Amino acid sequence: MSRGRSPAVARPSQQRPPGFFSLVMLALSVTFMAAITSVMLFLNGSLTLFALHWIVDDHPEWAERRSIFQFVLFTVPLLLVVAEWFAWDLLRGSLTRENRQ
Repeated sequence: MSRGRSPAVARPSQQRPPGFFSLVMLALSVTFMAAITSVMLFLNGSLTLFALHWIVDDHPEWAERRSIFQFVLFTVPLLLVVAEWFAWDLLRGSLTRENRQ
């Protein structure tokens, strides 16, 4: 046994590489953000489908244009997700600026 060294220091091959914790936290963060985005897409898609159903009840001739209907159904939830993340970034940025001052 070497003098003054603990067994963990004596064997560098058993040590974790630097930044292992950072990689794990990055993976968890990306997974969490993907899960949040999926939930937002589901809720935004439901809201969009409800709005389209409401519009079609008032104007049934609009529903005959399937291309516009599909474009709105797939584009609006994505735009809402972008707007929600942008609003979240603005809110978080303003709160962190207030905490720094």
